[in-house]
Amino acid sequence: MTGHTARHAAPAIAAALAAPAAEAADAAPGVTLGVTAGEIADALAAEGWEMTRYERESGRIEVHAEKDGRLGEFEADAATGGIRRIEEED
Repeated sequence: MTGHTARHAAPAIAAALAAPAAEAADAAPGVTLGVTAGEIADALAAEGWEMTRYERESGRIEVHAEKDGRLGEFEADAATGGIRRIEEED
C-alpha cells in the first residue's frame, strides 16, 4: 500500500472503529488495508493503531492492533486487502 492509499483508508478505519460493534463491519465496505504486514501496519499506524499480530492463511488476513488501551481485530481478504470484519474490545 502506498502512503497515498494508507491516508485514504485511515478515515474509514477510524469511522469503523468509532461505530458501535454491530455497525463496524458496515462502516467500511471496500476499504483496503493492504496485503502485506507492512502495508497493513502503515494503514493502522496512520490512525494511531499499533499492529500486535498478523496472520495470513486460507485466503484471509487477521490482524490484531492496540490503541489507547483498546484492542481491535481486523479480518481482510488476502488477495485484495479489503476489510471483511472489524471488532473492537475494551
